[in-house]
Amino acid sequence: MRKSLKLKELGPTDIDKLVCVRGLVTRVGEIIPEMREAMFKCTLCGDMQANLIDRGVISEPSECKNCKAKYSYELIHKISSFSDKQHVRIQEMPDSITEGDTPLVI
Repeated sequence: MRKSLKLKELGPTDIDKLVCVRGLVTRVGEIIPEMREAMFKCTLCGDMQANLIDRGVISEPSECKNCKAKYSYELIHKISSFSDKQHVRIQEMPDSITEGDTPLVI
């Protein structure tokens, strides 16, 4: 069995990791698509190039590797890859709060 963390124990080292926490879900957002890999096509020669998305930033190729044209790529949504994203608000469990403290909400 894996150890579950308290919300107060979460820190910067837990970013981009799968962790187990105990808490009460207080709000759930809509499920929205998030682009993971962007596919670009050169408008001049048709060359295709895939770029991974890094923390929500799409880096468009500046030069075509095939025809050497500058800024000739366009984003093709239909063949780019997406995953689902959802924001969840979690509150500390009542049994882990010391008397008089307000619960931590993340």
